[in-house]
Amino acid sequence: LLDEIELLTIPDRPVDKPFRLAAVDRYGIPGVGGVVVGTVVSGRVRPGTDLQLCPHNVSPSSTHVLTCWGIERHWIPTDEATAGDYVGIKVTPSRRTPFPKGTVCSAAGRNSGPPAKLADTFEAELIVVDEHKGRLQVGCTSVVQRFGAHVPCKLEQLKSKMDKQSGKEIESEPRFLVAGDRALVVLRPLKPLCVEKYSEHPRLGRFVMYDHRNLVAFGIVKDVTTGQ
Repeated sequence: LLDEIELLTIPDRPVDKPFRLAAVDRYGIPGVGGVVVGTVVSGRVRPGTDLQLCPHNVSPSSTHVLTCWGIERHWIPTDEATAGDYVGIKVTPSRRTPFPKGTVCSAAGRNSGPPAKLADTFEAELIVVDEHKGRLQVGCTSVVQRFGAHVPCKLEQLKSKMDKQSGKEIESEPRFLVAGDRALVVLRPLKPLCVEKYSEHPRLGRFVMYDHRNLVAFGIVKDVTTGQ
């Protein structure tokens, strides 16, 4: 077993891309303050970095920019966290701010790359699971699950149906989708949701769709239109 473990290769991590952390939760710890816990999906972060939360409460009194003053990986302090690390980030201000599930943290600042933003709509490639017995058509709403976020999304447009093997378009603007179909669609979140292009941030660009807790489809994000 040890010999086989030695043969494993470490996957490439997107450490050179803008920082993204898929947060699980934020805790208030006596004597420490606020701690944001989650997985670094791209880039790197060091103490002193300003962090921007998305989604965030956009009321004028809200605080959605935090400052990282310490990092722990498996309860051991570290000077840096990079893509693939599961960490706890100590932040200020320590008071609790609105923190919905699925929040994405990115670095704030001119030299940090574009921060994560809320999606107004997003274009996605879907594959409807074989077990789905109904139809997907424009106007229907399903729950999109993306790395901790559970947000209802409205199917706004069926752009094309694609061949399951080659991916080539076989029908433009189909009326509906059924089990086994592969298609290019446009979805509109009905609540705040942050998604990224799969080509840029794979872990934030793939999702599954549910209807009444039944799996409907899975997909990847091809493009995102932001509303802010």
